[in-house]
Amino acid sequence: RSRAQAGCARALGEAEGAPTRRVKVKILSVRGLPGGECCVAPPTAGVELPLCTCEVSGKPHAKTFLMWNCTTEIQGFADGDSLVFTLWDQDTKHQEHIGKGALGG
Repeated sequence: RSRAQAGCARALGEAEGAPTRRVKVKILSVRGLPGGECCVAPPTAGVELPLCTCEVSGKPHAKTFLMWNCTTEIQGFADGDSLVFTLWDQDTKHQEHIGKGALGG
């Protein structure tokens, strides 16, 4: 490995004995939003889907914005980690947090 790769590996937790890998994530729908709303990709005409971020729990450097119905790879995932999804309303001037959920762990 190059020095840069070794530095990245340490930042992602490999130096602590927890090998990490990339996981593929694709967001298709969400239920249980405030007001009983649900969202499905692709949206119906005129419907704004919330913004969504995904991060490996406890590893803020392993965070990305997700596009609905598109596959994204997230680096830094190790056995026992959780993926945390946060939804933001993009209809407001200031992005408002509207929901959070996790998978794995």
